[in-house]
Amino acid sequence: MEKNEGIILLLEVQEALEHFFKNATNYSLINFLNFRVEAYDFTYNKRREHLLYKKSLEILAINDDLARTYLSDFAHEKSSKKVEIFWRSINKKFNNDKIEDIEADYDLTVAAEVSQQMKTYIRSTTARITTRFSERVSPSKRLLQASKNQSQDELYDDDNFLDTRKQSSKKRKNINIEKAKFTMLRNQNIYPLCKPFKEFLKEDAEELFDVISNNTNVEFDLPENIKDYIEHLLNGDIEDAFSKVEKSVDNTDPLLLWTREICRHFLLYYYFGGLQIKGNEKTWSTQTVYRILDLFLIFFGKIISGIAFGENSNEAHNDRKNDAVLYQDKDATVLYEQSYGPNEFELPHQLNDFVKLAQNGVEDLNYHFAQHKNCSITSAKKFKSIGIHGYKYLVSVYLTDIICIRTYRIYEVFCFKIPTSYSERWELLNIARFGVLLEKLLTQRRSVKEEMSKENALKINNDLCIGDWIKIPINRN
Repeated sequence: MEKNEGIILLLEVQEALEHFFKNATNYSLINFLNFRVEAYDFTYNKRREHLLYKKSLEILAINDDLARTYLSDFAHEKSSKKVEIFWRSINKKFNNDKIEDIEADYDLTVAAEVSQQMKTYIRSTTARITTRFSERVSPSKRLLQASKNQSQDELYDDDNFLDTRKQSSKKRKNINIEKAKFTMLRNQNIYPLCKPFKEFLKEDAEELFDVISNNTNVEFDLPENIKDYIEHLLNGDIEDAFSKVEKSVDNTDPLLLWTREICRHFLLYYYFGGLQIKGNEKTWSTQTVYRILDLFLIFFGKIISGIAFGENSNEAHNDRKNDAVLYQDKDATVLYEQSYGPNEFELPHQLNDFVKLAQNGVEDLNYHFAQHKNCSITSAKKFKSIGIHGYKYLVSVYLTDIICIRTYRIYEVFCFKIPTSYSERWELLNIARFGVLLEKLLTQRRSVKEEMSKENALKINNDLCIGDWIKIPINRN
């Protein structure tokens, strides 16, 4: 246990050195604590946080005079008024949060008893009054009174009241989870421009938000021949669609052939009972996005060289494996994560998979930048890592790119829904759009990579190159 604690402390010290001391000009304890309180792993433990600060200074003090000065003053500073006020406010916040959770649990327990008593009282009182004045009340007024009684029952209904409280408590927990994941990404110099992190980023980046979010749109259109084919195919009942999809097409366009097979795949499921939405994660993945990507490989072999399913590592990151990887020129190019099926969805899993896509996307960029370290910043900024994320019935497409020295962003460029019945068949238009987008992104990536390779070989650029931007590796969690 003591050995594990020592390893954990060492990792925390490395984090502190990387994210606080490296950029700080003032090593004071109060500044360090104000930095730590915003971190996702802040412990609320005075002794632990002070120990982390002291150990970090001890390492720095070997070669840093400033660190030695603050280390010698540590005993005095930890008893200062500012530090005392800081911990007083932290303890107050911590206790208030605990009280709030206890009160929420207590309210949920008591609410059932109180609401049941109120409902019983209201019913009995209403019944007595109704009996006393029943002969004096007209039929229309009796009907109105019955309606009022029903409304009162709904108002004090146990389930409605408890559901509201539970939803409120669940929402608070979800927001806390989202904030923790957002902080984790920001500590790694990654700006997430996607829901649910976008609002946090607006607050965090303030006036820089517009600069960070600039140029994140990807323009692409569904060709008219593809649109006409889908409309012709699905403009009728499912029997009619089946007969049409079996007819050959006088066209060798890969996009049209891929679209036809996607439509055939879904029509088979609709005809024989619909998607197995009650299946497990593996069933859901295999039946939907995995099949879409597999068919893409078949018809777009010129820009995709292979595909692998099931916890795959690659040349850029061996520790955080993806659920599927598409390869281009033997390099992992498209990273896919599946966050359960529609009946197994959990927010923490979705957010963890998003964080994994962001981290692996950054390492994908850095891997290729390291291979072409002499290429220009201008070319490197055009190089994108492609991530795809399946969750619930939705599929999102993300791009990750570099925007400054060791600073990256991830943003959504498209989202579509997996149709689960023939009545939702027009969602297949968006799946066809996904094919258009993926072809465009893969073609652009190969083109930019060739441009980077030429610049790296010629070494004619005397200005900053991408190697100057990635000299210090990013932190891994």
